[in-house]
Amino acid sequence: MSGRHKAALFLTVFGCVVLLAGAALHLIAGYPRVVSGATASNLPPGLQSAFRTVFLLLGWDWIVTGIIVLIASVSATKLGKAIVLVCGLSLLGHTAIMARFLGWFAGTDIIFAAGLLIFCGGALFQRASG
Repeated sequence: MSGRHKAALFLTVFGCVVLLAGAALHLIAGYPRVVSGATASNLPPGLQSAFRTVFLLLGWDWIVTGIIVLIASVSATKLGKAIVLVCGLSLLGHTAIMARFLGWFAGTDIIFAAGLLIFCGGALFQRASG
């Protein structure tokens, strides 16, 4: 295994660890606060449900993205590099949207760091042959 491949693998795996930790924090620490805040608000019940659902699905999306990146990083497939790059760009897109509508906070920083690590790791992977 070349040094470049080791660095790519390290960056993507570390990015996944950051992403999965951020998703866990989002779901374990954030979701109960969102539920209680939505319940106590004067939002219509349908909007409360939608808010809780979107919050829950975002955490789930980050978990699935992390797992996809881990699988693509360790498998030697032709599409592995492309999959990792697309997932990294997706997370950077999440960061841009979060920063625009929520501002910079710990969650934005976590997703930005994970996306950047994953994207940079993906850029270092060489295409698989065969």
